[in-house]
Formats: sequence, C-alpha cells, structure tokens
Amino acid sequence: MLLDAHDMKMILLKVPSLARQTATASYVKFVNHQMKRAEAVLKVIASPIVTVIDTYRALFPEETPMEFQRILVLKGLTKAEQQSILDDFNNHSSRITQLSVAAKTPEAHALPLALTNVAPAVRFKANSEEVLTRAASAATTSFMKLYALTGAAKDRPFRKLFNP
Repeated sequence: MLLDAHDMKMILLKVPSLARQTATASYVKFVNHQMKRAEAVLKVIASPIVTVIDTYRALFPEETPMEFQRILVLKGLTKAEQQSILDDFNNHSSRITQLSVAAKTPEAHALPLALTNVAPAVRFKANSEEVLTRAASAATTSFMKLYALTGAAKDRPFRKLFNP
C-alpha cells in the first residue's frame, strides 16, 4: 500500500503537466505534505499491535487520542481491543501491557495446544482481509477523485486552485 501511495503521489505531481502547465511550488508542497501524512497513517496501520502506540507517537507526536482511535478502526480492531490499547495510550505507556494483548486472544481452555495457536491466526487473517477491503474501497474512492481532478485540469487552468 505504501508503494501505491507513492505512485499516487507521483501521479498527483504530474497532474499540472496534463494541462500543459508547470506545477507551482505551493501545489508541490501541498501534495508532498498530504501524501506524507497518508504514508504515515499506512505505516501505523501496518505496524504490529504491540508496537502501534510507539509507531503512532513517532509519526504523529502532536495528535490526539481521537485520531489514534480512528487509525485503530482502520486497522480493523474490535471496540474491546481498541479500548485496551487506548487505555495504554492515555496512561502514557509506550508499550501495550501483557494484559491488553491477552485480552485479545480468545479463551480456549479445553483445546489442545496445537489448536490454541490456530484461532488467533485465523482471526488475524479475517482482520487483515477486512482492512484490505476497507483500504481498497478508500483507494477506489481516491482514484475516482483523482480521475475527476484530472478531468477538471484539462477543462480549466489548474494553477488557479493553488495560487494565493
């Protein structure tokens, strides 16, 4: 997904040339700033659950717990999982506690050891598929917006959108 974001950034930077114009500095700065943020969100989503707080704090030092929760939703976590991670985040803990991680795995007291390890892997796969579905939907929407923007660039001077 990071490669897709990079490709989209390159396409956006080439949009002014479709209207036979050069990209203004403010447009380039705007695209770079917005795509840097999008790439940072993708990095947090792709990070393992045990390092998600550290990754988020490193990439978004000024953000709020509400923004962090939005990323957890995109990551495909349940409300209970989100709440335990948010509790750690709000307690200024840089790591997720063992209790929080243990709360995420289903209880399987009667199952043999070999079957106990299968359930989290299957659950993780389902969450990954859900995250990929959401990401594909968002990418499709973004692509349609990019297509509309490209069409608009052909119809009128694109430069007017970013000049002060």
